[in-house]
Amino acid sequence: MFTGIITAIILLIARTPLLHLLGASPTTWQYASQYYTILVFGAPAIVFSLAPSNILRTEGLAVSSMKASVIGTVTNIILDPIFISGFHWGAAGAAGATVLSQIISALMLAYYTGVKSQRLTVSIRETKISRHLQREILAIGIPASITNIMITFATAVTNNFLIQYGADSVAAMGIATKISMIINLIFVGFAFGAQPLIGYTYGAKDAQRFRAVVKFDLQVIISFSLLMTLVIWLLAPWLMSQFLHDSVIIAKGTTMIRWLVSSSVFAGIILVFTTIFQSLGKAQPAGWLSISRQGIIFVIVIVIAHAFFGYQA
Repeated sequence: MFTGIITAIILLIARTPLLHLLGASPTTWQYASQYYTILVFGAPAIVFSLAPSNILRTEGLAVSSMKASVIGTVTNIILDPIFISGFHWGAAGAAGATVLSQIISALMLAYYTGVKSQRLTVSIRETKISRHLQREILAIGIPASITNIMITFATAVTNNFLIQYGADSVAAMGIATKISMIINLIFVGFAFGAQPLIGYTYGAKDAQRFRAVVKFDLQVIISFSLLMTLVIWLLAPWLMSQFLHDSVIIAKGTTMIRWLVSSSVFAGIILVFTTIFQSLGKAQPAGWLSISRQGIIFVIVIVIAHAFFGYQA
């Protein structure tokens, strides 16, 4: 919770430069600012919910963690049309629905931690951790944090290149990214689901089982990525039309979706190896993979591609 409060303060102070970095234009500034500000005020609840949702899984309470996440998501879906259209709050309503649903999810997670968990507690006074364990947590957590930061960074860079081609291009990319993330979010679950097994087998020095787990993890993610890439490639125009009815944005978004999903297999493989390095406590390789894919390499590629090809959609 303390981390969430600090994060919210920093994000509020840096609101204007961050909105510029994320590609907000004079046309979209009002809506982007409303959404951003309300979401930032809800940052403590959003950050807080991340810890117990993952910790509960380590104690075998995956169903409880899933219930809280699903109820929060369903609440968000229900509140979105009410706040946006019913109350006419627009972007502020969308952000408010997200924050309220996250608060509900966080409260449920705290309840499950306090009531159902046999070994965990929500009491700060009873929480003690050694310096060694703090270093181990940071070794695993920092690469994961870098991965999330790089996703935001890549989005910001993309939007800044697209904004010169009009708000339609930015809007199309926003929708296309969300649709393509269907694949990414599901195989993130597969990759992180295998992470404890990878850590256990490595710690037990069971090389044969370690290789079997990694092989199975790769097979599942590659197979799923190939299948979903084909499905989303074919359904791209229909999926875009579910968000809006502007033929120009649908056409642009369809091309964007197909380009984005075409790299899903490679993104999945990279994610598997990132989680492997995290499980082995090797922060440096995991960190470099995260920084390179959506940071250094991404910037180099987009700058060169933009210089030679411009906007192609």
